[in-house]
Amino acid sequence: MMNTKIYGNDGKTARRLTVAAFVVFFSLLLAAAGVVFAGGGDISAVKGLGHASRAATNPHSALNTAAQIVKIGDEYFIEDGYNGQIIYSDKLDAPLGEWKVMASGINRGHSVAGDGQYYMIDDTDNEKFAAFVKKSDGTFEKINEFKVCDHSPSADMSEKCRPHYVVYDAATKKFYGLVSMTGEIYVFGCADGKATHEKTLSVAELDGAYVRSFSIIDGSVYFVSGNNNILRVETEELVKSNADLKVAERFYVPDVMRSMVNIMKADGYWYITVSGQSAQEQSANAAILRTRDLAGLKNYEFENITHLFGGNGIPYYMSAFDGKYYVAMQNTNRNIMEFEITDGDVAAVRTLF
Repeated sequence: MMNTKIYGNDGKTARRLTVAAFVVFFSLLLAAAGVVFAGGGDISAVKGLGHASRAATNPHSALNTAAQIVKIGDEYFIEDGYNGQIIYSDKLDAPLGEWKVMASGINRGHSVAGDGQYYMIDDTDNEKFAAFVKKSDGTFEKINEFKVCDHSPSADMSEKCRPHYVVYDAATKKFYGLVSMTGEIYVFGCADGKATHEKTLSVAELDGAYVRSFSIIDGSVYFVSGNNNILRVETEELVKSNADLKVAERFYVPDVMRSMVNIMKADGYWYITVSGQSAQEQSANAAILRTRDLAGLKNYEFENITHLFGGNGIPYYMSAFDGKYYVAMQNTNRNIMEFEITDGDVAAVRTLF
């Protein structure tokens, strides 16, 4: 398994690195704790970070702040946030104790994406992306890690780069990884059993904003608001650009929804999950909203449908597969919820886990 350290094109990530004196001191501390360094200072192995060599069974009886559920190929994956793992199963309704572990030792990760052969995850507070390949026996092997930057594990969240979201785009056959605090998109290619970092793109106005995800919808890339705007970028920018992405359109949003999590389009509506920048803001503003027109959000033209999902908790990433829709809900005992959308109506809402 390879390990690669990567930095942004314009040094935005590099300038967040600690000063040399601290790095030396911190390296000594890490060495004492069992962290192994490769030549050039790259972290090549960390105790507890990796994947089970023979598809270990999920050791947890309940999810802990899960952030996402997706279907890739014929298997279902849950990013099990504070349990520090990604689990998978070929049966959606299998008890959690029967799910297998794809990756473990993750520090507050958020997402997983794949094409059925290659998979990418974010390891948010370890400040890295990681690539896996699915082996012939159905297990997963980590083939590379991409370290975005180095900070002390105890550093404040605002100081970290925080890789936060990964997407696989079948049209370009590339993986895209969002660094939530810098506005950077890391582009990865996977082939011949290898994963490579091909280039780093960025949205300059998102540097310093906390942006939790983006979605590729109808030929455009939509970055959820972290700065009071949903940004639309043409997908062709992901291919032709080698640096800054050109923003095609901005949709201003009021403060009550400025800290978005995810956006999805379904049955003529835009569905948006909202969190907050602080516990107080999350308590006040966490919601599932929908609107027919993103331009109308600035005038509060939206419907709050949070009550349909129990009325509490922090909604996170949404997904669609098998003819139904799913949303992860945090800070509640209804962590993964399933629902249907029929003729514009949200129906058959139930707690999956």
